[in-house]
Amino acid sequence: MTIPVVDMILPWNDQVFDNYLCCVPNSEKLVIYRSIFISKADEFLLEYDWSASKIALYLLSARRFYFYFQIIQIEEKFVNIDINPEISILRIDYHLRSTKFCQAFTIQMNQIFTAQSHIMNTHKSQLEDLPNELLSEILRNLDARDVFRAFYQVNSRFNELIQSFQHLQLTFHMNSNNFLKTNDEIFSFYVYTLIISPWINFNLQNFPRVRRLRLDNPLPKVLEQLQPNVMPHLEYLSVFYTYNMYEMVILHENVFSNRFVNLKSCELYEKQTLITIPHWTQSPSLQVLKTEYIDSTIFKIILSACPNLYFFKFYLYPTNGMTTDIPLHYNLKHMIIELQDVDWYYDDNTINAFLKSVPKLEQLEIHRRFYSQHMRENIKDYDWFSLIIKHRLPILRRFRFYFHLSKEEKLIGCIDENIQIQIERNFHDVHKGLYQAQIFIDRE
Repeated sequence: MTIPVVDMILPWNDQVFDNYLCCVPNSEKLVIYRSIFISKADEFLLEYDWSASKIALYLLSARRFYFYFQIIQIEEKFVNIDINPEISILRIDYHLRSTKFCQAFTIQMNQIFTAQSHIMNTHKSQLEDLPNELLSEILRNLDARDVFRAFYQVNSRFNELIQSFQHLQLTFHMNSNNFLKTNDEIFSFYVYTLIISPWINFNLQNFPRVRRLRLDNPLPKVLEQLQPNVMPHLEYLSVFYTYNMYEMVILHENVFSNRFVNLKSCELYEKQTLITIPHWTQSPSLQVLKTEYIDSTIFKIILSACPNLYFFKFYLYPTNGMTTDIPLHYNLKHMIIELQDVDWYYDDNTINAFLKSVPKLEQLEIHRRFYSQHMRENIKDYDWFSLIIKHRLPILRRFRFYFHLSKEEKLIGCIDENIQIQIERNFHDVHKGLYQAQIFIDRE
């Protein structure tokens, strides 16, 4: 509780606190702000008990007391004050400025009470004095290995606190030299989030309780270990890889065939089209999917394999063929589509087929890149997907279009600031309707 007191009449009357402190007997921290004229304070300060009697009477659970003390002085001088020696000798050397109001300073009275007040002990504050909520906030930002090495087995309270964590994060760095054998380290059992840097070789089986896993260019033998029986509780999976390997085929089959029964979110980023297996079975738990290159055939397979998919982000891969018999998907609500600098006509037809299959979509985001010198011709009469949205997405609430232009000097003049303003005006004109529409133009 914080109490600012505006009275500067001496002597201070602490009865003003009675009506407040009696209502909060379990309060552990009290902060008081008071001010005085120093010319009237010398004798009074020697007798003032700094609210100790009120705290002793009302706040039996108090652990911390802060007194913010503002000195108001007209004349400049050097002040030395001795505060109530019966409680504690607190020396204040405060150089007052020539201005009317001087800076406020803080008296932190952690040890100001003697045994007579019975408010708090005179020992210095320790980490154990912090409540579990604050300790959790501190420890959750540390690496799991550091948490266990520093705090595990300190006492039973720390052991129970650490074992109850659901957010421990273990990170392996490629340039680190402390690759310890995790088989013998107790912390591995409590790791909730596991992030593996590129080309790290270790055993996934040592982390059976992992819920979140991120692999960046994993070694084939590490990826081979990623099996449902090794990580049965896996809920969030992110895999970034830049080369082909057979283990990714197995992973795709496990993800889209309900082998990871608790998997809710999956990110599969690669520099090729997603590897599909014709006999994928459904994965009803998967709700969020982010991937890179897919075509219309893969789009169809994914919608069939993920009946409860809610969020879908992908990079459209241009192909010559077009799948038209895409089944309807009624649970997909949010979709993000990345487009390349290719044939706008083909892309728009593909997106039209995609949106036809998701009539319950509520949020649509499209990223289009355009690095051609002939871009003016393409955007002159462009409708910015307004007709497709009108016919395919009856309950759309938000549409965002990101128009990424080239930073190359020879292309900057093709779309100058005036043309950008015209694009924005045309965009908002064609999208006036029942949904929110925004366009963002940048250079990359």
